[in-house]
Amino acid sequence: MDRLTKPTIKALALVLLAIVVYYWKVLFTSQFSLLTGSEAASQAYAWLHYWVASIRGGTLPLWDPYTFSGHPFAGEMQTQAFHPLHLLFLLVPMGANGEVLARAFEYWFVFSHFLGACFMFALARELGLGRFPAAASGLCFSLGNFLAISSWPHFWEAGIWLPLVLLFLLRAVRAEDRRRLAGNAVLSGLALGLSILAGGLQIAMAGAVVVVTAGVFAGFTRTGEARWTRAALAVGVTAVAGFAAGAVQLFASMEYSRVALRWITGGPAQPASQAIPYAYLGDYLWPQGIIGMLVPHAFGGNLGPGEVWAVPTYIGVLPVLAAAIGIWKCWGQPWVRYLTGVAVVAFVYSLGPFSLLHGALYALIPWLSLAREADRFMFLASFALAILAGFGIEALLVEPSTAAEWSGLRRVLGWGVAAYGVAMAVAATLGQPAIPQVWFSIVLILASAGLLLFVTYGHRGVAVKVLMVALVLFDLSAFFPSAVNRIEAARKNANELEKLQSLSGAAEFLKSQPGLFRVQVVAEAEHRRHVPGAVDDGDRRDDGEGLRRSSGTSRSVERALRGEAGFSDRAGCGGVSGLRVEGVRELERVSAGVDRARDRGGFGGAGGRAQGGVGERAVGGGPGTGEPGCGRRGGVPRV
Repeated sequence: MDRLTKPTIKALALVLLAIVVYYWKVLFTSQFSLLTGSEAASQAYAWLHYWVASIRGGTLPLWDPYTFSGHPFAGEMQTQAFHPLHLLFLLVPMGANGEVLARAFEYWFVFSHFLGACFMFALARELGLGRFPAAASGLCFSLGNFLAISSWPHFWEAGIWLPLVLLFLLRAVRAEDRRRLAGNAVLSGLALGLSILAGGLQIAMAGAVVVVTAGVFAGFTRTGEARWTRAALAVGVTAVAGFAAGAVQLFASMEYSRVALRWITGGPAQPASQAIPYAYLGDYLWPQGIIGMLVPHAFGGNLGPGEVWAVPTYIGVLPVLAAAIGIWKCWGQPWVRYLTGVAVVAFVYSLGPFSLLHGALYALIPWLSLAREADRFMFLASFALAILAGFGIEALLVEPSTAAEWSGLRRVLGWGVAAYGVAMAVAATLGQPAIPQVWFSIVLILASAGLLLFVTYGHRGVAVKVLMVALVLFDLSAFFPSAVNRIEAARKNANELEKLQSLSGAAEFLKSQPGLFRVQVVAEAEHRRHVPGAVDDGDRRDDGEGLRRSSGTSRSVERALRGEAGFSDRAGCGGVSGLRVEGVRELERVSAGVDRARDRGGFGGAGGRAQGGVGERAVGGGPGTGEPGCGRRGGVPRV
């Protein structure tokens, strides 16, 4: 890792500047938000608010009394009940009504990505890269792949630690004395433990894969009689330290998984600790998914079943081309070969049932099936490619070379540009349907190829470096629009945070009642028919007990109950964006038989997607009438 010399500080300042410019939407305006999506508001933000409010109240949030008649908050990893960095939110003032400011969440998102870029910068420097190539690797890693998905904090808060896991492991296997070996291995384990505490199960597994494979690779490539001993000690100490650091979350989740049910897409509910049948491991890449590394919207973005759309492998066109150059020019370096192998194996594994490797590892490695989404391990491929891109940029800009050495690359890029030009001309002539994102990718490929050709003729000045960074930022910002325009969201009735806040009246009423209760909400779809382009939350689903509930609205009430007590009732008991508490039809209070209802499915599986959260009957009449406010009539809120 670099000492904080003046050139290093300057390089990190430029990284910070690039990230600040990249996230201008949330840093410099109030017109955009990261919290308009359903999972961002109803999970990420609501969990964070409940955690901060509990800690401020002097209570460690181990139990959530507001959903499923109560369930362990700490049992689900992605709630991040033990993540120590969230203590920083205690230094930030709360809102006027006692809520965690949405702005604080957005600033934390940006700061976390700056940390990830700095950690990758440090790893690249440890691998021998110059400051500019290391900074480029940091930006590609932090701003690309699924670290860019704002609605899943347990991924990006866990993923940023992977560079430090490998960095300190490398230092451990290179250490000449056992004291330094142990110290660096402990630091590697602490970084791995932080990824566990951040709630990213797949990320923690990916970190464990890196620890074991990098240790074995070091044993093969290092010299000296004690190389295997050093490698084994480094891996062992890292594993013990990582497990110890994350033990409080691991033990809570293991205990919870014994009694929790996991609902599997397309399959039956089963104990969360039980291996998922191979037939239900449904999220994986199709073979054409590799094209998504250059054209993320190829094939209409249909690169695999399940949530493949939400797990992008994309780090930008120029970085992928630079990674190919790095593999070509720096193959003699051992860790380039290791990273290339990681990228290839991660892609092969992510193919799911198309891959023999996937099936073999499913059968041989315990607990791997619990991370059922094979495509999530493409994170390792993106991680490796970001570092390899730094090696490619190093070869292009730093290492001495002559124009003749790049003649082969110029021929490849020249023919590639010509082929794309012909393809564009043919498509335009035939009048093929225009897919703007695909055409934009083609433009980016042409621009990246042109810039690389320019560099191969000896142009390596500051202007070229600025163009490289600008092209990467321009590229990634087009395909990772994390911040959503509030006006557009309101027009489509799709601002989930505002919906959540609008239900504060109902939540306050229910919290004021003694005893246990369960809630059934049926929302009318008709009240939003006048909203052009509105997304209909009023879709009703049978809960298996002969009752019906609104999938969207009931989930919002559950999350509002979790911790939105501080929100003011800005519209009485009414709502915003067309979602009104007038849609509430029935509220049920249950003081007996809660355990029986819970046994039918009151505990959720991974991700908290439990069913059976509604009781057996509905009590009370229809909605009351009267002035806005939360009065009582027949056991239901009067609105």
